[in-house]
Amino acid sequence: MDQKKGTQTSVDKPNTDWTGIPHTDAKAGVTKVEPVSNVTVIWISKASIRNAQLDDRSFELVDAASKPQMRWRKERIEVKCFWYGRKPSTSWMHIAIDGEYEITKKYSDEVVEVVYDIGRLCPL
Repeated sequence: MDQKKGTQTSVDKPNTDWTGIPHTDAKAGVTKVEPVSNVTVIWISKASIRNAQLDDRSFELVDAASKPQMRWRKERIEVKCFWYGRKPSTSWMHIAIDGEYEITKKYSDEVVEVVYDIGRLCPL
């Protein structure tokens, strides 16, 4: 559930209204994980997004053929993940890879927990 407005956010119909949503938050963390199968995921030992630090997490790639690219002086990759229940209006989140990573194509034989939303469980 989206904490600010109480509406369900989904990958199929994402909320892109960032009114009242912090642009950065060093204290943000994982607020929701989702089980997935038959998708390509990236496991990252140390990752960051909008000043939030995440360790030992997996994310679903937007494009199965994606590879990390240098953007804003860091290696980044586009993942299906929300920030405070919101999706950027033009693309998905570009998470920074600050450590080791491994891309696994098509998790078909098992269910993997991927990060689905980053924010705070408590109000700001």
